Amino acid sequence: MLTLLLLELLMTAPLTVEGPGVPEGVETLEGLRWKQRVLLLFPGEPGGPWQAQLQGLERARPELAERDVLVLIVGDTAGKDARVPDERQARARWKVAPGEGAAVLIGKDGGEKWRSPLPAPWEEMFPVIDAMPMRKQEQGG
Repeated sequence: MLTLLLLELLMTAPLTVEGPGVPEGVETLEGLRWKQRVLLLFPGEPGGPWQAQLQGLERARPELAERDVLVLIVGDTAGKDARVPDERQARARWKVAPGEGAAVLIGKDGGEKWRSPLPAPWEEMFPVIDAMPMRKQEQGG
């Protein structure tokens, strides 16, 4: 019951969503359900893996866009693609320890599909997305 309550709180918690490709009027993760896949990035400690992850993210942008993935940086104040304001709640919901760097892929159905410590190897995530039934439908196959 507590897990369901935490999920409901996270899915309805307000967040600021910015950037290209974000459906107009979306203010919660629940609002993204069935519209986009979401990649939650938890930065972890400053420097190190996080800097490498940002560089990799820039290189992976075309592939992320092709797969309809919106990147949400948890606790980000620089306003990359979007910002999840309640870092503690997000870390609790997705079971990412404070200070830990992680990438968590959420499918269009709202469920966790893939996770990796930072820096996340995108070449491992893309086949996971491409194997999803909804992705196959999007590709016309």
